[in-house]
Amino acid sequence: MPIKASGETVFEKKIGSVKNYGIWLRYDSRTGHHNMYREYRDVTMAGAVTQAY
Repeated sequence: MPIKASGETVFEKKIGSVKNYGIWLRYDSRTGHHNMYREYRDVTMAGAVTQAY
């Protein structure tokens, strides 16, 4: 699966089955940089990314 950089459009070639998608997030806070891994269940990768935000 290709890694998407910020600003790229995420789209699916095949839609129809429910999958678990793992998303790595990086964010900055007052105490420093943080990396976070979350899993979301959806039929599309775009739907999983929408759940993350």
